[in-house]
Amino acid sequence: MSSDDYAPGNDAVLSVDEARVQLSQRDLSLSIPINFMTVPGVSLTAACLGNRVIGEGELARCFSNLLSVGFRRFELDLYWDAGRSLWSFCPVEMKQMPGDDNGSSSLSQSGTPPATTTNQGSLSFPAAVATSIQEKGTNDALPVSGTSERISVSPAPTPSSEPMHAEGHYKCSPAATLEMFGHQLHSYLVDTQNTLEAQLSYYVFNIHAAASRTSPYSPAQAPTNLPVGGELIGRMLSSNLSSYIYTPIHLSNNRANLNSSWYTVPERYRPVTDYYSVEIDDNGVWSTDDGWPSESFIEFSSLKRVLFQFGTIDPQMQGADYTADASILFPSGYITQPQPSASLNSTSHLTSDCYLHPFPAVPSNTNSSWATYALTTPPTNTTLTSLTTCGISPHLNTTLTAPAFTSPLPYRSFALSTHWPWAPSEPTNYSSTLSAANAALMRCAIASPSGAWSVTSCADRHYVACRSTPFSWSISDHAVAFPYAPSACPHGTTFVAPASALENAYLAQAQRDTQRDYDNQGVFVAFNSAQVDGCWVIGGADAVCPYDRVTLLSFARAREIVVPTVAAVIILVISALTVFSKVAGNRRGGRGRRGREREKGGRAANGFVYEGVPL
Repeated sequence: MSSDDYAPGNDAVLSVDEARVQLSQRDLSLSIPINFMTVPGVSLTAACLGNRVIGEGELARCFSNLLSVGFRRFELDLYWDAGRSLWSFCPVEMKQMPGDDNGSSSLSQSGTPPATTTNQGSLSFPAAVATSIQEKGTNDALPVSGTSERISVSPAPTPSSEPMHAEGHYKCSPAATLEMFGHQLHSYLVDTQNTLEAQLSYYVFNIHAAASRTSPYSPAQAPTNLPVGGELIGRMLSSNLSSYIYTPIHLSNNRANLNSSWYTVPERYRPVTDYYSVEIDDNGVWSTDDGWPSESFIEFSSLKRVLFQFGTIDPQMQGADYTADASILFPSGYITQPQPSASLNSTSHLTSDCYLHPFPAVPSNTNSSWATYALTTPPTNTTLTSLTTCGISPHLNTTLTAPAFTSPLPYRSFALSTHWPWAPSEPTNYSSTLSAANAALMRCAIASPSGAWSVTSCADRHYVACRSTPFSWSISDHAVAFPYAPSACPHGTTFVAPASALENAYLAQAQRDTQRDYDNQGVFVAFNSAQVDGCWVIGGADAVCPYDRVTLLSFARAREIVVPTVAAVIILVISALTVFSKVAGNRRGGRGRRGREREKGGRAANGFVYEGVPL
């Protein structure tokens, strides 16, 4: 196995239940601007290189593990190795080894992406996934995931690594370079480039000068040969990732004319306008200065998957001309907003800079755009819940027990603890404990005054969650069965489901502030699997599961996919037909298919057992 491959270890592969919850949360948030989503982040140096061993294979496995368990924001420390004229993860320059072509099989620097980067046409608009949750602890130390069903995979061999060399305080592999990282990121994007697995990820690059080999213990000096042209970070990564990168140019063009960008997709996938300002000119063209697109637009319309940003730039490296990268990487601080004044009390709760405020909430105190908080000591579940509830993305900046390439379980627990909708062990499947008729009713979601969701009968009468703006919620005056929930909301409000952790926190607060007898349960939210067992959909009882029929294709934005060869066209069409024929076949097979697949040992192409709908 090559270190260029995306290859998480077995302990980093999510269980079926965990994967369902992850996808459920993604779908709930598809319509909000990406700058208001809370996602777990991590420093690659802290999680992978804390023991100062910087091997090619170890780094590759570590990055794969972190992606697999659910981290979506990565901070990387890159060192300009002037002697080899490349970017390395080793803080000390390394000797050019015989036969070493810049440390690894290099990325193409011609600016022409390989043919594989254009094969992205299998994505289309989703609106729901089958969901169930792995139980996770709520107190003190982060738990190790329990015994729920795991995806059956063959043992993954450790990626090969070149011999490492002692360089000052470090042991480094010559091939632990930006080139290797770019190849592996490309492998991950290709492997997950489908409607069911695709997720956005964000990368912040801190730029350093490597210390001299002759003085490895001394501070690095300003290099005489700084990176230029194709050696720049953005230019190198875009050489085979350009079709996946959402760039500052894309954002600028999108903002200038929303009519031809964000508003060309189905309405339910447009970024909610409550989150940003809009101007309309005399020609009826809508534009925005502060808005960001939704994940659904970036992934399923634009087919982009990653955003890059400059981090810190050491004084020794500030003499380089990074102008060419300004069209690829966002400026420093553009997609990260650290909360330096945020503080946690002795019970691990946030005591300042929380974006959850008493009613009424106003835009000035709910602007959690790109908010992050760096955790420099191992956190508790309470800490992670407190941060996400406050609209802040937790960013791990310390090693948990051991590096993630040898011990991914603590990192897995960290990422899972940032999930906000379902309560532990939810959504429960009642098909094995209730009669078929009663189990068929247990397909609606309620949110408790604590913010945790659970499954309830759609025929039961509950109060209803009604929203006028993302952070202004009210509770219906009367309890009704789920089919009547939309009509129970007061005038000027709508029956919806929270789309973010912060929205969910404001709904929970509205419940606590409203005198109602919730019967120790909660209020209906617009999230259900009434039409298809296991397919949780945003909307009322008539909301259709898009994975239920081949007409899922109608959700996709019409586009022309340019590929260089006829063979690639054939592969693309066959791939798309395979996905949708599996959807249709699974729909016909119903729940019985799962048992048959167990008998045959069959599983979906992405490793998941199909149950009702594809994951």
